[in-house]
This record gives sequence, structure tokens and C-alpha cells, in this order.
Amino acid sequence: MAGPSFLEAVRVRSTLYAGLREVLHREGFHEVATPVLSPYPDIAPIPQFQTAHPDLGKISCLRIAPTEFLKRVLEGGAARVYEFSTNFRSETVDPTHLPEFTSLEAMQREADVGDMQCLTERLVASAIKAVQPAGDEITYQPPGADRSYTFEPPWARLSIPQLLAERCGFARDDFFDLGRVRELHEAMAGAGKAASLADAMDEVVTAIARSVTTPVFVGDFPHYLGGPARPCQDDPRFKERSELFVGPLELANMSSTLTDAAELRAWHEQNLALKAALGIHPNTLDRPLLEAAERGIPPSAVVGLGVDRLLMILCGADDISSVRLFSYGTLHVRELA
Repeated sequence: MAGPSFLEAVRVRSTLYAGLREVLHREGFHEVATPVLSPYPDIAPIPQFQTAHPDLGKISCLRIAPTEFLKRVLEGGAARVYEFSTNFRSETVDPTHLPEFTSLEAMQREADVGDMQCLTERLVASAIKAVQPAGDEITYQPPGADRSYTFEPPWARLSIPQLLAERCGFARDDFFDLGRVRELHEAMAGAGKAASLADAMDEVVTAIARSVTTPVFVGDFPHYLGGPARPCQDDPRFKERSELFVGPLELANMSSTLTDAAELRAWHEQNLALKAALGIHPNTLDRPLLEAAERGIPPSAVVGLGVDRLLMILCGADDISSVRLFSYGTLHVRELA
């Protein structure tokens, strides 16, 4: 398994954090800390880790992302904020997923998804400059990829509807026809039949990213993959969301945030019903967030950058566990390489 030594993992992570902070502070961002434990579950339709207060017995959910808290920070008057966030998701452990991971999430007023793409380029370029000796070029070959990638910006930017229309005559209406999406999935992903629109299109997006020879921003997602992002003005069935891929490795996601009070409530209530149908508990609305939206969350955009995955690139690692100091499921420092 390729990966850094223990001391190298310590050094690179520390240097990475310093390089990312330097860019964000230079651009007027303020670092904040938001709760890891919340009495309100995230509205995303996935199970969450829970814990009980040892004395009060009160159940709290461990966050899957700090996004909704950062929206409330902007509602309180801040303009540009970020957080190095420890998140918890019920992920299957594999070379690119862990149930506990670190992300950098930054949110900015009066910005859109395009602004966050540019910020992400600057952040990654700064990280590479901070970590790598002058004159050396970082290349990365993701697990399962058949080529190496370099990181000289600007990177490719692709619109999913535009690309698929040009490449295979796939119309916008086709995104919402399971039969047509499955045909596209079979042609591009070459795997078995996907169970749903979301599963099939998600694998199509990864196949698109694999076909590009540089890091690529893939954007304009259909609403069933767009999350709480602002609808596109020209077609509200699609959302102002983008994901940064290095081959099949998703490194970051960014979006124009959904802040309209009525649309945000409708999205939350839709997912509330979906979670009920899937038997996911706890399942309640985040009332403080919706109240903040009623008061007025400013137009903004957000980026979530996978810190551990960026470390994989910087260290040339092929397994995400190798860039963390403690292996998942153990209580001891991993063996020195």
C-alpha cells in the first residue's frame, strides 16, 4: 500500500492546513467552529451516528457537514467564513471512504458556484506549493485510474446537460426518464443496471470525469443529485452544483447555496418524507435553520474540500487510511512506515 510514513503524514497535514489558511485569510475569510453534536438531524436521507449525554440521556446527532450552521453564521452578519470540520457518515470503508473524515468548508456572501470553483483552484494550488519543494511537480494516479494527473490550473469545466447533449444527443427531459438514464448508464459506465435515477446518473458523472485528462469541474446537476443548491435560472430542474474530480476521485463539491425560505422549507419537507419512507430516524426539521431563512439568509455559495483526499494526492497515497494518524477501528497509532 503506497502511503506516507507516520512523521511525513504529521508534517504534510500541518503544512497543508497552514497553506489553506493563508489563502483564506488573505481573501478575508474568518475561521469559525460550529457544533459537532446537534439536537437536529441533517435532512440528507442517510443514517447518522448518534450519541447520548451520559447524565441527561439527551440524544444528539454527529454532523455529516457544517453547511447549515455556516448558513446561520452568514445570517448573523458574517461575510466569509470557513471551518476545518470533522464529519461522520455511515460510509463503507474503502480506499477513498471512512466513517470519520475531515473537510474544509468555506462559505461566502454574494458569490456563486463559479466563484467557488475559482477559490478551489487557488486553494489546491496553494496546498501543492506549500507542501512540494520548488521545481517539483505533483502528479497523482487515483486508485483504479489508468493515468496520472497534473494540477496546473485552470482546470476543465463541464456542464453535464450540455456535454451529454453534444456527445450522445441526450436531451434535458431524458434526465428524468429512468429508462433513458439506464441506457446512458449502460453505454457510459458499463456496469450492471442501477437501481434509481440518482444511482445511475451519479455513476455517469464519474464516467465523464474519468474521460477527462485533467482535474475537472463537472456541474449543472439534475435536481435529484443537486442537494440544497440553488436552481439554475434557465431550467430549475437542474441545480447550480459542481463537483471537482481527479479521475474517479471526487475531491470537492461546491454550489450556490439554497437560501430562499420557501424553497428551503420545501426541500427539507420533501426529504423529511423521503427519510420516513426509508425508515431513517431521527427525522425532524431543523427549526432554527428554517427560522434563520425566514429572517433572511443572504445569497451565498459554499465549497466543501476533502482534506484527507487532498492529502492522498499530496502524499501519493492509494488508501485514505494511510494519511490519517490513527487507523479506523483501532486505539493505537498506526505502525511507522
